Amino acid sequence: MLHPVHRFGMYLTAVLLLPHWAFAQSGPGVTPPIRTEAAPTMTWRARATGEWMDGAKLDGPGELDVARAGADVWATKTWNTNLRTTFGLGVEGIDFSFHGPTKFHPVVRDLPWETVGTIDASALLEYDWSADTTLFAGALAGLAAEGNADWSHAFNWGLSFGAAYRVNPDLMVGINLTLFQGMEDSIFVVPMPIFNWAFAENWSARLTGPNSIDTFGGLQLVYRPGGSWEFLAGVAYRYERFRVADSTIGPDGIGEMSDTPIYIGANWTITDKMQFSAALALVTFGEVVLSDDDGDTITEADFSPALAIRAALRVSF
Repeated sequence: MLHPVHRFGMYLTAVLLLPHWAFAQSGPGVTPPIRTEAAPTMTWRARATGEWMDGAKLDGPGELDVARAGADVWATKTWNTNLRTTFGLGVEGIDFSFHGPTKFHPVVRDLPWETVGTIDASALLEYDWSADTTLFAGALAGLAAEGNADWSHAFNWGLSFGAAYRVNPDLMVGINLTLFQGMEDSIFVVPMPIFNWAFAENWSARLTGPNSIDTFGGLQLVYRPGGSWEFLAGVAYRYERFRVADSTIGPDGIGEMSDTPIYIGANWTITDKMQFSAALALVTFGEVVLSDDDGDTITEADFSPALAIRAALRVSF
């Protein structure tokens, strides 16, 4: 299993890249629209998301339900035909409902954590080196903690650099290097691939970020029958790391949750400025971990596969 900082690097890479490679999400191929703006222009995108996972049985006694709701906004400034900057801000609330005594503590009232909030701010610079090659660099700063935790010790940050190359109208490949540091961790560097391949008429495969616009993200197989619909199947890896409040279990400690959703879903383009997405997933390889304030593990528990549904609405203006 990946070390927590490696998991965070995968998440960071996706957060920085996802909103800004949106061209790879539409059309039969992967070639982006030709940018011909001679003067600066500004575009905005916003997204609302919701998710519910029900009845995951913890290793040992107890069960876990997880509900999520979030919102994001991105502003992209196109300076000329080659240069773009994007700034983003996102918030999410995650409610963890632990039922019954658990291996974290036999007393029901002593829960490892309950409701967690996250705030992320990102910036990205993109430059079209040529008609086929785009270079990019980005930065992310984020906070993740329970409401009454010490938010001054809930900081994550990272830097991201990379390039994408359009091999032909149907294939884009690239690489991203992420330098990051999570709570109570050292600085690490993680490489991540980028690709989008329209390998047959109406079919494509792509790698996107977790919690992306179109359902859970990750590695996807996509079918577009035409019109305003696309259908997909995929698998993703997700990871959350956050500061928990003072408690008798792990005062000012760190909570973690990781899982691997295997899912089917659909994206519906309602208008050229609005898209709705929904997915049904079997959440597998789930794990929750509680660490102390130095990042050393106190208790951990796997949880059984559980069903989850996710929906998202995106608008641009």
